[in-house]
Amino acid sequence: MADDPDLTLIRKMIKQLLAEMRPDRYTVSSTVGEEVADEELDEDAVETADAAWLDDVAAKIAPLLPTEQSQRLLARNLVRQMEGAATRSANALLRKIARSGQPVLDWMEYSDYPIAVTWEEIKEGRIEKRQERVTLRAAEARELDQWELVERRRAAKDFAARNEACDGAQLVAKLMRAGGFMTFAGWAASGEDADS
Repeated sequence: MADDPDLTLIRKMIKQLLAEMRPDRYTVSSTVGEEVADEELDEDAVETADAAWLDDVAAKIAPLLPTEQSQRLLARNLVRQMEGAATRSANALLRKIARSGQPVLDWMEYSDYPIAVTWEEIKEGRIEKRQERVTLRAAEARELDQWELVERRRAAKDFAARNEACDGAQLVAKLMRAGGFMTFAGWAASGEDADS
């Protein structure tokens, strides 16, 4: 479903303001604990004091919307949604570079976009994870290395979880065929398992 023309204009304005006002680095989220799951540090999460600049962007957009409360809510959501999209665009650029092995011609279009870098430190015997966004124009090799390390770890976990789900689907399909069941619901209701 396409945006109405006014929302399309607002999105263009938000994109411009994000590019103008985005700091080179800002903390996205921070958690402390012995076992902090990588999933708790969401790439799209921007809920800390360092991300207050996003509220400043929203404050500039809000007057263009109908009522003050809905203005701020819609503007805040659009700004945060678009900042998440900017992070995904930076990731897309890195994939393009991986495929070609060289900088892409349109790299400047992506230079204001951030990557989400997760840093881990041990403080007082506990692991502290802090996520910050770093624009591609300012990204240092150490930040790209750290981003890659965490992304590979997440990819391995995701791959393992998807493989396990595939194994489960394969087992259920085998059991359904063996038991003559047409649907998952029919098989599940029967109570038959691999040992039956």
